Amino acid sequence: MSVASEIPVRRFKLTVAYDGTAYAGWQVQPNHPSVQQVIEETLATIVGHAVKIHGSGRTDQGVHARGQVAHVDLTSRMSAESVCRALNARLPQDIRILKAARARSDFHARRSAASKEYRYFVWNDAMVLPDKRLYAAHVYRPLDVAAMRAAAQHFVGRHDFASFTANPQREV
Repeated sequence: MSVASEIPVRRFKLTVAYDGTAYAGWQVQPNHPSVQQVIEETLATIVGHAVKIHGSGRTDQGVHARGQVAHVDLTSRMSAESVCRALNARLPQDIRILKAARARSDFHARRSAASKEYRYFVWNDAMVLPDKRLYAAHVYRPLDVAAMRAAAQHFVGRHDFASFTANPQREV
C-alpha cells in the first residue's frame, strides 16, 4: 500500500473575501483570470494535486465578495487552520481566505447555502472619491429618497425568488 493511498480525502469549507477588480468573476473563464482559478492553482501548489473548488455562487467581472463560501476536497493531512494560513501566505492581496473549516462529506457550498446577502452601494455627490470609484455606483443627481423607500417596501417580508436561480425547477 502506498503512502499516498493512506492519506484521507477530506472536505474543507472556505470562507472567501476578494476585490474582484482584476478578475473576470468567480468562475474559471477561458483566457481571463478568475478568483476560483487563482485559489485552485495556489492550493494545488500547497497540497501537490489538482483541486476543484465549488463556490456557493458566481460573481460577475469586477464584483467583490466578503464571506463567499466554497468547498474543496483535499488529499492532505493539513489542518483547516494550516490550509487557511498557507493559502493566505501565497494568494495575491486581493483574495483572502477568512476561515477554513473541516466539513462533512455531504456539505456542498451551493446546495447547502441557507441564505445569501447582497449589498449595493451608491455614492451620491457631484463627484466620487477615487477610493470609492470601484466600490459604489456613482449617482450625481439628487436621489428621490421617498420613491426609494416606497420601492424598498416591496422587498419586506418573505418572497419566492426561485425564478432568479440557475435551476428554477429545483425544489428549495
